[in-house]
Amino acid sequence: MKNNPGFDCVVGNPPYDVLSELEQNMDIQPEKEFFKTIEFYIPATGGKLNFYRLFCALSLSLLKKEGMHGFIVPMALLADKQAKTLREFILKEHCLKKVDAFPQKDDPANRVFHDAKLSTCIYILSRTEPALFNVRIHPGKEIVETSDSLFLDLTLIEEFDSENLSIPSYPDMTTGDFKLALKLKRVSNGNTLKQFAPSQQGEVNLTSHSEYITNEEKGQIILRGAHLNRYEFQEKPKQGTPMYLDVKKFLDAYGKDTKAYDHKYNRIGYQRGAAIDNWRRIIATIVEKDNFCSDTINYIVNPKKFNLFAVLALLNSSLWEWRFRLTSTNNHVNAYEIDSMPIPFISFTTPEKDRKERFRKAIELYESYMVELEQKGNANEKTEASAEHNRAVGEPVAGGKEGKVSGEHTGASARIHGVRGRTRKPDDVEGVYEESEEYNPSSRSTRYIESTLGIKSYSELAPYLAKEVERVMASLLDKSPDELKITPDFICGLHKDAFEGLFPSWAGGYRDRNVKVGDYEPPPYYEVPVLMRGFCDDLEFRLSSLAAKPPAPAKLIEALAFAEGRLLSIHPFRDFNGRVTRMLLFSLLCRFDMPPVKLVPDEQDSSETNEYLNALAEADRMDWQPLMEIWRKRLGLEEGK
Repeated sequence: MKNNPGFDCVVGNPPYDVLSELEQNMDIQPEKEFFKTIEFYIPATGGKLNFYRLFCALSLSLLKKEGMHGFIVPMALLADKQAKTLREFILKEHCLKKVDAFPQKDDPANRVFHDAKLSTCIYILSRTEPALFNVRIHPGKEIVETSDSLFLDLTLIEEFDSENLSIPSYPDMTTGDFKLALKLKRVSNGNTLKQFAPSQQGEVNLTSHSEYITNEEKGQIILRGAHLNRYEFQEKPKQGTPMYLDVKKFLDAYGKDTKAYDHKYNRIGYQRGAAIDNWRRIIATIVEKDNFCSDTINYIVNPKKFNLFAVLALLNSSLWEWRFRLTSTNNHVNAYEIDSMPIPFISFTTPEKDRKERFRKAIELYESYMVELEQKGNANEKTEASAEHNRAVGEPVAGGKEGKVSGEHTGASARIHGVRGRTRKPDDVEGVYEESEEYNPSSRSTRYIESTLGIKSYSELAPYLAKEVERVMASLLDKSPDELKITPDFICGLHKDAFEGLFPSWAGGYRDRNVKVGDYEPPPYYEVPVLMRGFCDDLEFRLSSLAAKPPAPAKLIEALAFAEGRLLSIHPFRDFNGRVTRMLLFSLLCRFDMPPVKLVPDEQDSSETNEYLNALAEADRMDWQPLMEIWRKRLGLEEGK
């Protein structure tokens, strides 16, 4: 027997399948019992068995002392409750060296496994005593040396999350974010929501309670996650088939001391499933009494000491949304994750009578404000133009997505959108005239905006806007590639330079309100700064691989499609998002000495217009392929190259 048996190194990419009767179509109880009897497999057991955890445990058992081990696995290893035992075993019995996390999973071209919509991570450890280790979170599928790093150890993780030992892995997370999360934990003195208002899964399990459920309109409708919105209740959800409960039969089967009778109370409900890239992950509202919740909803009922609406406000707060995302690795919003939210113990010094009076005045103030909003109209920032028009080229009242990215619509030369040569300005740069950005200019004639020229219609302002955009584009021709690096300041600078003369109070600044563009709802305004930073970092990384001349066509097309689609999807500015996107695209063409291209669909060709509209809609869902096909046509490349 060797003094130090085992392998020097164990590396690999284990299978990620779940070991379940449904997946394997067989009785898997013997396998479960087997793994529980083998000592080195025990850290990988518990909850739903996943093969990757079993392979991790096996690999660790094969290592010699001071041996090295590395796997690429689902990011669930870092924070999921079912992986806690294995995570604890790794953290306490091994020396984790490095974790590289790749949370992006919605862009097939920029996720680790093209055919697997899964957030993944790579870990490297040694079979030695625990020590400080490094966590990096990358924007796409590549390991980027400049990605923000966190340095953690077991002590810090235990302080951060003693219950689950989660390893934070949120995109763009910095050391400052982690320190803030630790501060929240400290000022809360370890208090969590679970102590005052624990979450429970909806009382109606759609599988095990199927005998009480029908899809016929008999009985009471069962609430699903799709019924819930942030502070709103959706009477007619857009997803799912309505299901109905035989209330008497269901209640007769359960005692009054069970959660089946929680329907008698007003409670908070929140969606149990919200996509990891959703604009909001914690989506909560009040569920009024006498309603039954399915298991696609988690709920909170009868909180101790805290008012139900106070808990609701915390759940829907940006602070808890941010803290939740630090350690969420999948599309589930689990009860244990919400239970762990830090909450301070509030000790009031104001007498109760004074508090009630101030509370009454606050309600009056709120109600008067809502009346004022209703009188002004347009409280929801909805646009007047048609959905197709807005998605194509429109600029809604609060800022819109524009599809027209060339002056060619009004007969202007396409040179302004490309570069003939970097030694001089194009001959006709001063003559480029954007004018109307619409396919149907008359539809904007009723829209007005306040400017330094007075209250003017968009049609009246179009010549002035065009002239300023021309001026900014012309100035870009004199810049070196290094001066055209894409940063949030660069994009805001384009917007400010072009529009400050007409709109000095808001040009160059991100929008300060939520908007709706047709059927599309861009991210909330408070997320725009973070999204723009991520967008610029991601785009610059893509561009960094295009240093060769000429740049590789496939990577160039992907970068251009990403730049156009993602910036329009974020919709960062109050207005003129389409124009600033055109200026950005122009700067990219300048940067790579690209020839002029036609960027606007032919207004007479409905199929070309519809193709572009559909490509924008897919870009909103992080699918760049349709826009890439359009860019292939713009650049005159064969399809698929």
